[in-house]
Amino acid sequence: MSSDDREDVMIHVLLDSSIYRNDPSRRRLAFKTLAGLCEKKLVTLHVPSIVKREFTTYLAVQAEAVLGEAVRSLKKLSRSDGPNSARILVEKSLTDLRPFTTRYGEHAVSSFNEWLQKAHAVEHEVKPECLHDVLDRYFEGELPFKSVKSREDFPDAFIWQIIRELADKERLCAV
Repeated sequence: MSSDDREDVMIHVLLDSSIYRNDPSRRRLAFKTLAGLCEKKLVTLHVPSIVKREFTTYLAVQAEAVLGEAVRSLKKLSRSDGPNSARILVEKSLTDLRPFTTRYGEHAVSSFNEWLQKAHAVEHEVKPECLHDVLDRYFEGELPFKSVKSREDFPDAFIWQIIRELADKERLCAV
């Protein structure tokens, strides 16, 4: 198959952040298959910057919740009677855990960037000129907003702008 033929059958895919959240490590068969097809350049994965940001901040928030629970447990342990060596270990653990949330957020971004690069994904920034259309849709309750002034739909409204632009150029499969 020549490269010209591949262009004719190229599949263009855009995934919502909820798809990434269902398999954060992207280790299940569906993601492995998608990545393999992307690496062979049979599929082009399009990633709006807002999807990337939603997904990576989701990972950081999840880690922060787990860390918060760990810190609360360690603080509770530090207030209980116990050997001095345990108290020292608890204090050291609390000190070591504090900067971890920031590092986890940075890791979430860098590991997702590496995966996107390996998959030859195309990232799309929201264009400033889209803001007027998004605001009109927000106040009028037009798609992708569920109703007038539905604030929770703002990320989808920006993703919608990218989808519209892509769909003008390519046949796009949105999941």
